[in-house]
Amino acid sequence: MTMMMMRALRSTALNKYYGNPKLLTHYNKFFLSTYQAPLEPIIDVASFQSALSNHASTMLESLSTQGYYCTSTPYAMLPKETILAMRHQSIDLRSQGRFEQSWSEKIDASGKAMRFDKEGVFACEPDGGDYDTAPDLITYMSLLLQTLPELLNNNNNNNNNNNNDR
Repeated sequence: MTMMMMRALRSTALNKYYGNPKLLTHYNKFFLSTYQAPLEPIIDVASFQSALSNHASTMLESLSTQGYYCTSTPYAMLPKETILAMRHQSIDLRSQGRFEQSWSEKIDASGKAMRFDKEGVFACEPDGGDYDTAPDLITYMSLLLQTLPELLNNNNNNNNNNNNDR
């Protein structure tokens, strides 16, 4: 995601929750103590995309054989500071009531879907409206969705081409 796109997303979120930025500036002159400036993301976009690219082939192999992927070293994808920032942003979302009980469905013997809660598991689906509270989480998810599928597909296609050449 380009910086321009991030600013547009942020501007949209600001307008949605705080109104016109020009009016907001005027408002702040009188109520400075009630306004909190939105957080700016600290995630390094280029470094994160590079880390994803560097790990794509091992991710693909691990996902294909084990069904999951773990980095071999801590903080291989993101620095500790960014991970801690996202953790604090998640806590802020939780304190705002954005998390809800997580649930799944299973099919019973009659073929009917039955919902069941996952005990002790809560979920949140942050969106652009949460940008001011969780800018790194929003940026992280956006970058993953933009970058990772193409990297994995390209690596898979390369593997398939190499296997066909043999």
